[in-house]
Amino acid sequence: MVLLLASPWFYGSAPWISQYFLNWGLFAGSLAILLYVLIAAFRSGEIPGLPVASWFLLGLFAIAAYQTSAQYELLESSHAPPSVQVQRWALGISSAPPPIDGYTLHPDSFVANQIPCDLQSVASSPLTRSIEPLHSRGAMVSLLLCALLCWCGAAFFSSRQGQFWLFLTITFTGVAVAAFGIQGALSYKEANILGLRTGGSFASFQSKNSAGGFLNIALAGAIGLFAWTLIHLKRKKMDVRYRVSEENTFMKLKGAVEDFFADLNTAQIASLLCLVLIVVALLMSLCRGAMVAAVVAVVGASMMAHYKSRGRGGAIVSALLIFVSVGGMVALQVDEDVYGRLQSLAEFDLEEDAINGRTYIWGVAWKAMLFYGWLGSGLGTFHFAYLPFQDPSSPGWFYHPESLFFQCAVDLGWFGLLLMILGIFASFLSIQRRVPGDVWKYGFPMKLAGGYLLISQCAHSAVDFAMIVPALFLPTSILLGAASASLRRACAMSSKYADKRGTLESMAKPIAKPRPWGALVSISGLALLSGAMAWRAEPDLANLAASESMEWWVKGESRKPIEEQSPDRYRELISQWQLGADALKNNPLALRLLADACLYDFQRNQMNKAPGNVNWQQVWHTTDPLLLQIGLDRSTSTKTQEILVEQAGGKPAVERLEQASLFYARSQWTAPLDWRACWGRCLATLQCSRDQMSRLISPVDMLGRHVPKQMINSALLFRQQLTDEQLDTIWKQSMRTKPSSSIATARNLLVEREPEKIDISIFPPRSDILQSLARSVFTKEKYPDLNRQLWELAVEKFDGSQLPIGKRELWLADASRALEKLDQEIEHLKGARRFMPTDVSVGLRLANCYLENQDPLGAEAVAEELIRLAPSDPTVQSFRNRLRAYRLR
Repeated sequence: MVLLLASPWFYGSAPWISQYFLNWGLFAGSLAILLYVLIAAFRSGEIPGLPVASWFLLGLFAIAAYQTSAQYELLESSHAPPSVQVQRWALGISSAPPPIDGYTLHPDSFVANQIPCDLQSVASSPLTRSIEPLHSRGAMVSLLLCALLCWCGAAFFSSRQGQFWLFLTITFTGVAVAAFGIQGALSYKEANILGLRTGGSFASFQSKNSAGGFLNIALAGAIGLFAWTLIHLKRKKMDVRYRVSEENTFMKLKGAVEDFFADLNTAQIASLLCLVLIVVALLMSLCRGAMVAAVVAVVGASMMAHYKSRGRGGAIVSALLIFVSVGGMVALQVDEDVYGRLQSLAEFDLEEDAINGRTYIWGVAWKAMLFYGWLGSGLGTFHFAYLPFQDPSSPGWFYHPESLFFQCAVDLGWFGLLLMILGIFASFLSIQRRVPGDVWKYGFPMKLAGGYLLISQCAHSAVDFAMIVPALFLPTSILLGAASASLRRACAMSSKYADKRGTLESMAKPIAKPRPWGALVSISGLALLSGAMAWRAEPDLANLAASESMEWWVKGESRKPIEEQSPDRYRELISQWQLGADALKNNPLALRLLADACLYDFQRNQMNKAPGNVNWQQVWHTTDPLLLQIGLDRSTSTKTQEILVEQAGGKPAVERLEQASLFYARSQWTAPLDWRACWGRCLATLQCSRDQMSRLISPVDMLGRHVPKQMINSALLFRQQLTDEQLDTIWKQSMRTKPSSSIATARNLLVEREPEKIDISIFPPRSDILQSLARSVFTKEKYPDLNRQLWELAVEKFDGSQLPIGKRELWLADASRALEKLDQEIEHLKGARRFMPTDVSVGLRLANCYLENQDPLGAEAVAEELIRLAPSDPTVQSFRNRLRAYRLR
């Protein structure tokens, strides 16, 4: 109960520090449950067995544990699974696996099955199936926690009173979060106490998708609480005179509604108000996936609760409240975006969804799922596992695939996906079981709540990965276990067993199990396993939490102006690390932060020598170690290299780069697919030659394609190792990812090669980009041929369907002017003037074109119209004088 109440309040319990304390809760809970089971056994107590969901969760845990324990040699001495093959490639040891090989660069000098120069001092441990084993070891204990909580729900919350306290706790937490979120939505311009703003975030959740998922769980609890109060608490005496005396159907319905609300007691009204508040908060979260899931779950839960049972009214009331709340929300117009969100529920815009990233990342996840196969890439590693298969058209790093099913398929493989689907199906069957009519009221509230929970979370998880945070999977596990056991308990109380079991009030007592020793062994084994794994995971979670606090400090420093940041970031970070060298060597995030700090100190030391009147923000990029590396590569004289090093800071600067190189190498060794560490190895090393580091060209290209700046920098760094075709491939991908980088890339092209050798097909086929290049870089005065080619391609690719007709004609007139097609320019200006008749500038331009085309009559006709339109405009008067001078000539 404490976990349920506390979990939503610290960024939705997503940080590793929350997981660390949650792990201690698992350890203490395991010991307490073990003691409870033993006492019950010695007292001849009866213990419920493990719910079916717990067994499937244990299966997922077994897969995750195997992923982190199986070890493989560094070099290709034997067959290795796909996840190990891709790690060897990312480290620069072997060539790319076949599914990746056709989409990446291939350095001519690459020799497979060799350890790169900078890894020889750190390559000391074997690889595992998980591509980030520390993360997987820290995450997999949550599967045990979910399995244990499923049993807790079955053991402690399946009785009539247990149902009430579980519903009440979930509803109370949901109401608190809903009120906090509504307050933030009403003051959306201000951040709440956690620094979150309504929009992308809601209430205490950094993601509105997680907030919507949690509110759906709270809604399940509120529906169950309302149904429980309707069934188990006495209501007032009903007045049915409307139904008897009125013949009009509408009046009968009106009377029935009035009677229903008039007969509610205080507890029922309170639960109903809680339900309404949570629904309003769900709508204000602006999570479309959660909204759609809620509507679907209401219908599905109503069918489940009424199928071969005798539920009356509860689901209908729930559906009515949903629609009434939607209408009330639109009428209030609390948030101007709500109406548009609600309209979008009725349509599916594939193009918009592709822009938002879902269809793109689902396609990438499908490729990754096929590659990693039966046992996946490791629990919680999708954010790195998908990178070799990305083909981005915009910058952005996906931490998860916006779908629980794709996440499971990539992380835990096909086996994990199959287990998860079977577990969901088995849970549906356990809740769908028929409740006999004489005991339906004891199972109906939990059947309704459990059905809503399963349907809403399954529907939402298909399009959002909301289950990532403990605030969602903790109450889901408990409620799922309680629902399954409650219905089993209700069926056991059927009338044919009434004479043996006594009255229906015996529901508060545990259900007898045919094999109590089997339940004892299974629960004891789960408790022992959970406690042992919680104890074993404590160092890993402490390690992850420590690096997370370092990352928060670095982010806080980065928000300050450069001159106000700590002058020695490396020593500051080292002083914060309290876990020892062994823990540090296995933490990729901490190692990368230290490497980044070394590079920051390298740049900061150069800035300390700058004059006092220099703007640090403007010249900070001139201290980039990339410039030193390029200078050292291109200088042939030892004396010149010494001068460059001295200008960069001398021996202290070299030491900082060497430290950064070591940290980056060790960081990528512990997380091979981390694109930042891979690039850092190339950027910081001074001991290895550029030819030796060219083994990393392929992984740097594939893993960092979502970072255009890194791609451009890698092209500059490895210029001597790349052919012109390979260089064009990198630049083309960087411009595709971030079209605004086309200007900088074009200027680099002019430095690298002769203008006549530049192929304009490498630029994005977008008319606005091509137009900007023609006007700012490849101007008509300096590069007439390239300018003409760019304008012709811009006209060919121009799509003015989103522009007003007048603006479209003006754009085409500009293109005609650049291509020296005066007749076409006049025609487009005439078309623009028809739709922009009051725009004086368009008329003047058309009149000037007539004069240029030796057509004074056309110019005079336009001038007369302009004089009538703007007689006092000085530009019109100036053109009129010019026209008179033209006539005199």
